Amino acid sequence: MSIRLLTKRDEKWLHQRQHVEELLGWKQRLDAEEAAAWRMEKQALAASGKELKPKMANTEASEKIPE
Repeated sequence: MSIRLLTKRDEKWLHQRQHVEELLGWKQRLDAEEAAAWRMEKQALAASGKELKPKMANTEASEKIPE
């Protein structure tokens, strides 16, 4: 393989890696925002004396929320 071909492959790999890292960062930010929204909702419901209804509860998101 020529150096030129290897350089192009390396460049493509680098762009792909950067794209994946951006996607992972985006997912982490969304997860953090979702957890914050669930915390706020729980606080608002607790302040009003109501509980989260089971059909409204997102078990996956509530499991991520540290209390």
